[in-house]
Amino acid sequence: MAVMSLTRRKLLHSTAALAALPGTTRAQTSPTQPPPAQVPKVKFGNAEISRIVLGANPFYGVSHFNATYDRVMREWCTSSKVVEIMHQCAAHGINAFQYVTSPRCQADYERFTAEGGKMHLIVQASRDPRAS
Repeated sequence: MAVMSLTRRKLLHSTAALAALPGTTRAQTSPTQPPPAQVPKVKFGNAEISRIVLGANPFYGVSHFNATYDRVMREWCTSSKVVEIMHQCAAHGINAFQYVTSPRCQADYERFTAEGGKMHLIVQASRDPRAS
C-alpha cells in the first residue's frame, strides 16, 4: 500500500490559499499552475469515493445549534456560493456529496452538473419533502 504524502494540513493550506485570492474562480486558473492537492480515495464497491465527503448541512442551515445560526447559514450559502464550493471541492478530488432530498439541494446539484460538475451522491432522505 502506498504511503499518502498529502496530509489534511497540506490540503487545508492549499484550499485556504485558493479561497484567499480575491476574484479567483475555477475559470481563471492557469495551465502553468500546478494542480491542486487531491484528496485520497477509497474503493467502495465498484466506485472510488473521496475520503472527504462534502456535507450539505452548512449549505442548507442545519447547524445543530440554534435557529438563528441556521438562518445565518442559509442566508450566507446562496445557490451560487454552494455551486462554486462544489466546483472547488471537485477540483481537489472531493467526489462525493451528501445530497438531501429538498428542492433547493436538487436545484443546486442540477446547476453544478449543468456546469460540468460530477460527484457521487450519498442520499439522505428528508422527513419533510418541502424542506429547503
